[in-house]
Amino acid sequence: MDYNLIIDGLTKVATSGSLSDVVTSIDYRISCTGSNEGISSIYFLPEVDRLGTVPSSSFIVYNDLTEDIVKSWITGSSDWSTKLSNAEAQMSSSIWPEVTTGLPW
Repeated sequence: MDYNLIIDGLTKVATSGSLSDVVTSIDYRISCTGSNEGISSIYFLPEVDRLGTVPSSSFIVYNDLTEDIVKSWITGSSDWSTKLSNAEAQMSSSIWPEVTTGLPW
């Protein structure tokens, strides 16, 4: 399975303390792709990450942000592995559906 992050938007406030144009949240989707015996599927999991306060020493000016920097914020968050696992589980269930055997009685 492969995944990709698609950044849909950033929310910023004009000022936060002494800082200007501060990003407060990231809207993005986790795109997972996979295949099983010729069946391919793509699953998109929409997410919003709310960012905490940023020390001025590590602040990056809004106009200097790049897609890679924003993606590193997402993948570096404490809940990234959980979010990716959830997206992968959804993908897996679509191409490897649960199979049970037995009788209805």
